[in-house]
Amino acid sequence: LGKPMAIGVSVHNADELEASLAQGPDYVAFGPVFATASKHQPDPVIGLDGLRALVDATPGLPHVAIGGIDLSNASEVAARCEAGAVIAALLPHDTGSGMHAEVVQKTRLLHAALSRGQS
Repeated sequence: LGKPMAIGVSVHNADELEASLAQGPDYVAFGPVFATASKHQPDPVIGLDGLRALVDATPGLPHVAIGGIDLSNASEVAARCEAGAVIAALLPHDTGSGMHAEVVQKTRLLHAALSRGQS
């Protein structure tokens, strides 16, 4: 496709992680860390302890936390892995003219929270 791309895998438990590592991913996404409403039938929550265990099992790979990340828990995620993927926490409450500003504000706050704890 012209540009180098990172290929990752998304896993929900240690068994999936072990099977996925044979594919040689460039990064690994773990979750859902917290309960999420963005999927109809989400996998079981792994929690912060599960996130830490999966990260510790894959030294040398970048890690992305997924599932239920919002402003109330983003700094705890940042203390355990390099990145967090956020969907629902960015969605605006207002669907009128202030929608864009609300999404921008939420994005900035979440980015700051996820950046804490990173060296």
